[in-house]
Amino acid sequence: MRGRIPPPREAKAHCSCKSLAELVPGTGGMTSLRGNASGSKISILLSKADNSPDSRICFYDVEMDTVTILDFKTGQIDQREMLPFNGQETKKSQALADERLTDLVPMSHFWDQSEPTLFVCEAMWEVPGSPPQPADRKSAAQDGAGPTADVLVLSFFISEEHGFLLQDSFPRPPAFQTLLGLQVPHYYFTRKPGEVDGEDQADPGSHRIPQTVGKRPLRYFVGLEDCDKPTRDAMLHFSFFLAVGDTDEAFRSIRLIKR
Repeated sequence: MRGRIPPPREAKAHCSCKSLAELVPGTGGMTSLRGNASGSKISILLSKADNSPDSRICFYDVEMDTVTILDFKTGQIDQREMLPFNGQETKKSQALADERLTDLVPMSHFWDQSEPTLFVCEAMWEVPGSPPQPADRKSAAQDGAGPTADVLVLSFFISEEHGFLLQDSFPRPPAFQTLLGLQVPHYYFTRKPGEVDGEDQADPGSHRIPQTVGKRPLRYFVGLEDCDKPTRDAMLHFSFFLAVGDTDEAFRSIRLIKR
């Protein structure tokens, strides 16, 4: 019959039930959850039993039915898989390749709007005012944030084959307040009151985003902010293979870009 409304479908479970307290001992609860673009992974920001921020972010892989825990305090990555019949778990561990990424506490987290492997988070030093490592001091000075920038912005490629690959890390620019999200080729932030960037001052009549929102290009996308989709995809592949360490594949991706 024309115009007939079909009956609602029954809700079905797509994964087994898991206890976060069993998988992540010592956690007090979940602060926020984010799903990636394909719905295959969910990141979970945790809190401790006393409601203070936890140094760990939990990643649930819907397809593999595994939980991976990234601890920013130690730089350790643990992958845990609950066996359905006896309730036991298998566990694999690795460490972040960049040893400087320790003694941090994550504050916010986001996935790219279209690339399901690209993840970004803000993290602050566990002890406020802790000086970054020498390599970070140079980066902080270039951004005008000073040598003791308390908040870092960290982006990762997360894949089954290669695990966590650091794509970029930098102190949050001083004109910005909080991370709003990620959509290649830009990170988006809320601006501090009274802060307006050079573009807005030069051409106040052509705002693409509100003045309360600021943006910064991803690493390797400086000068390519208005690129087309094939160029954007090629640069993402370039960035990914550089993070893997495969320079041959990285430059093969670059050759796909039309001049």
